Amino acid sequence: MSIPDGLTIINDYTFSYCENLTNVTIPNSVKSIGEYAFADCDNLTDVYYNGTEEQWNLITIESDNLPLENATVHFAEINEEVTVTSEEPDEFRLLWWHWIIVIVIFSCILFLLIILIKYIKKVKSKA
Repeated sequence: MSIPDGLTIINDYTFSYCENLTNVTIPNSVKSIGEYAFADCDNLTDVYYNGTEEQWNLITIESDNLPLENATVHFAEINEEVTVTSEEPDEFRLLWWHWIIVIVIFSCILFLLIILIKYIKKVKSKA
């Protein structure tokens, strides 16, 4: 079971008595888990949390969620250092305005072709 990202509250009794629930993925947008939300989910063994342990510890977990509290919580790995590299030199990249020019030229050519086709049809109809 995967809870949609953006959800902030798991309401009271949401998953209570879901005996077939073995794992759940909780987004880091969740800030509160209501009473009995996971009550009697006796087969719940794994919780996958899309955040850090510190974020998990800030979630308000109301009473009677023992299966959730006893499950193994797996935290997302957060890579703090992100390096962006380019495999091509800057001089080969097309800037956004290059694309604008290409679109304008293409539109002009298409417009001229339409005019040419209309002219040819007009000449043929007079002949």
